[in-house]
Amino acid sequence: MTGPRQRAAWHPFGPLLDAPGAGGLWAGRLMERSGDWILLIAALALAWDLTADPAVVAVLILVRMLPRAVLLIIGLPAEARRIAAKLFFLITPMRAVLAAGLVLLADADGLPWLLVAVAANAVLWALADAVRVESVALLVPRLVLGRAVLLDATTERIAIVLGPASAWLILTISGVQAALAAAGLLLAAASVLVLGRTGLVAGLRAGSAASATGREDIHPARGPAWDLVKAHPTLTLMAAGSFAAGALCTSLIIVLMVVTTERLGGQASWLGWLLAVVGLGTLIGPVAMTRVLAHVTAQLLIAAAVIMTAAGVVVIGLTSSLLVVLISLFALGLVAVNAGAIVATVTRRLTAADRLADTSRAMLSASVCGQATGALVFVATTSRGVADVSLILSAASVVLVGAILIAGRAAVESSTVVRQDGAGRDKTSADGAAHGRPT
Repeated sequence: MTGPRQRAAWHPFGPLLDAPGAGGLWAGRLMERSGDWILLIAALALAWDLTADPAVVAVLILVRMLPRAVLLIIGLPAEARRIAAKLFFLITPMRAVLAAGLVLLADADGLPWLLVAVAANAVLWALADAVRVESVALLVPRLVLGRAVLLDATTERIAIVLGPASAWLILTISGVQAALAAAGLLLAAASVLVLGRTGLVAGLRAGSAASATGREDIHPARGPAWDLVKAHPTLTLMAAGSFAAGALCTSLIIVLMVVTTERLGGQASWLGWLLAVVGLGTLIGPVAMTRVLAHVTAQLLIAAAVIMTAAGVVVIGLTSSLLVVLISLFALGLVAVNAGAIVATVTRRLTAADRLADTSRAMLSASVCGQATGALVFVATTSRGVADVSLILSAASVVLVGAILIAGRAAVESSTVVRQDGAGRDKTSADGAAHGRPT
């Protein structure tokens, strides 16, 4: 049997999992994200049951994503970020209260209040997300902060399976009110576990005291580094790919809601277990991206990812086969997690350490803005039919990424020609000067 000390030696998360109180912390994180997914799917199912209108679902997604997009774009001042990070653990209880309030609104007259409650929850979620790294930094020493952030991301991928699957199960057995209540209870329990992690910080810091001099400072976030993204063709393409993937993600949710209820004979609650299939793909999907990038360029990989995602959404929008839907969803999960790995790897390679947080924030901003834009497109054009809108959105995403890919390659080739021409003139001038000729 592997003990804590032995596991810490080989397991990348050993120091995080074996510290006193660590189990409660990460269990709380998992419960928080799972509760958030249950809350989202229950709200979407309630909106569909009340209206059966794709535009209302799109409005709900737009209301949820807009605060996060705004906060990511404008950023928070340094002092505001510090305060928000310290209050991070009070945000989840507030969201639990909102979820409990939604239970009272799950009736035929509750749609306006549902939108208000989702908007309020979205603001709190956006604040928590904006300072997530800082909040983790308050709990762990900087020596293991990178691993803590990675573990947090892994926890979120697990929650993409557990949360939607649980939402479907509760909605099927007990209905919307029970699902909303379960989301509130999970968020409340997560608050208790995270706030009650006695001894965690002390245990972690004691285990890394001998390496305290090796800690790296956290570079303060200054807002999305759009200047760097626009200046580098590859980063521009990564941002465009993130934007397109975000728009297609929104399209997928709306298409799934329509396909399951109108073609497959299912209920709105099916959205839960179908999204859990996507989550399974994200858990199985990550590959050694460094090795892949040694053989295929990142530009082609991200373009291929967008094309495959667009194709998957179109196929789901046109099919009446549950098997085809399931295969497509699992494939979309595989593509999504690897596309994210490509963006993260390229961003890390092409950005200086002191701007990495800002560039990563720009990529995340592009993804969130893509989700909001996708919802806005559906709200504005849903009269054309969901299948047609998803087809237009998929085609536009491919065209956007393709155009930026071609423009970026042309810019690189142009700059290469200029450099070579300049080097040739310099060599000619040097030869002329060496032989006494005027230059």
